[in-house]
Amino acid sequence: MRSAIIYLVSGLLVGLLGIQAFAQKNEKTVQSILESYVEDFRSDAAAATARVFGIRITGKDRGEWRVKVAGSKGSGKWDVKLEKGMPKQPTFVYSLSSSTLREIDGGRINGLTVQGKAFSSDITPMAINWMPGSEKFDVNPFSFHFWTRGFPERVQFRSGGTRVVHNAPLGVFYYQKGFRSAWALLQKGQAANNGPGNPLIAPFPTMVIITAGSAKGIVKGKTLTVNAGEMIFIPPMTPHEWWNENEEPTEAILLFFGKGA
Repeated sequence: MRSAIIYLVSGLLVGLLGIQAFAQKNEKTVQSILESYVEDFRSDAAAATARVFGIRITGKDRGEWRVKVAGSKGSGKWDVKLEKGMPKQPTFVYSLSSSTLREIDGGRINGLTVQGKAFSSDITPMAINWMPGSEKFDVNPFSFHFWTRGFPERVQFRSGGTRVVHNAPLGVFYYQKGFRSAWALLQKGQAANNGPGNPLIAPFPTMVIITAGSAKGIVKGKTLTVNAGEMIFIPPMTPHEWWNENEEPTEAILLFFGKGA
């Protein structure tokens, strides 16, 4: 009986080790994941502008790559190439871990959400570093198009695909100069912006569109409740904060626009 149990346990261990080895063997490499983004980008109109940028991967399978976007077409697609090593000329570099790359690749979070910041000093899972001498530009639209595969481009929003920004779980839709959009989720007891009594003041207009549940808030000293199916407009330089006192989660779409957004 004892021999049978030992044999059974040994068999299970061998089986588990075999499954683990199979999973490791079939796991995508960092190189193959980056190649899939480059290949998809060859069909994106955002590749019409010539540029070179870097991607630095840390952690497991660490390495450095450069992406060359020629800005011209060949065989019906844009000429975009992935090469080993950092760019020689001053440009921007995406820095992220291999685990973050796999999260993005698996659709568990999107490329703009992992870069989202409440303040410029925040540390994010994916950072953009500008090499000395780089000519800076609004890189957010480019990031969206490079790190979002398929056409038309889709962004999923759900609780598992958020990061905490301004104290609330947030999933970014799209950013460009003069426009920002995101999805926010507040569970019971959670407060958005900078916490109770410390409201956010933005220099641009904001729309808060409640799509599920309700939220209480203070806007320029006025306490109010906003319910699903309602939008509230917040003018520039208006202090505002929000929280959820209910069991049902609050879900909202946030739009920021105008000069400074």
